[in-house]
Amino acid sequence: MFDMVNKYQNLVRHIIRKKTGAVNLDLEQEVFVRLWQKHETYREQGKEKSWVCVITNNICIDYFKSKFFIHERNASEIPENLADGMPNPEDMYSAAQRQKIVLHAVNKLPKKLKQVIVLQEFEGLSQDEIAQRLKIPVGTVKSRIFTARQKLADELKFLL
Repeated sequence: MFDMVNKYQNLVRHIIRKKTGAVNLDLEQEVFVRLWQKHETYREQGKEKSWVCVITNNICIDYFKSKFFIHERNASEIPENLADGMPNPEDMYSAAQRQKIVLHAVNKLPKKLKQVIVLQEFEGLSQDEIAQRLKIPVGTVKSRIFTARQKLADELKFLL
């Protein structure tokens, strides 16, 4: 089996990178475990290389169907590592921490300021829609948004 790893590691890595867009060592390992498990059932009707390609492709398909992949795809945007285009675990942790800090800062705002920021930034309403919903003048909405952003900038300047 060790010979198969040496012989096909580059091929498996290439297929996984092509299918998923990044090096995924977990998928690589899963491919070689599956090859080891199914090696007894392999019939030498075709090339061994083709068999390895089929198994690698099937592992990638299973990955895209997995709950983990679907959850990650539906999760909020996470900063990407510029080197390989895929999220870095450290960046994922950092983004989650930053999000908690920002939400905490928004929650600390006075109620009137928090209302307009939440409506604009989280619900995507325009200033006119916010004014209509809160039954206040548009100028007041603009003023509250400006003040809220200033307070958030002061509170969160350490993140920059």
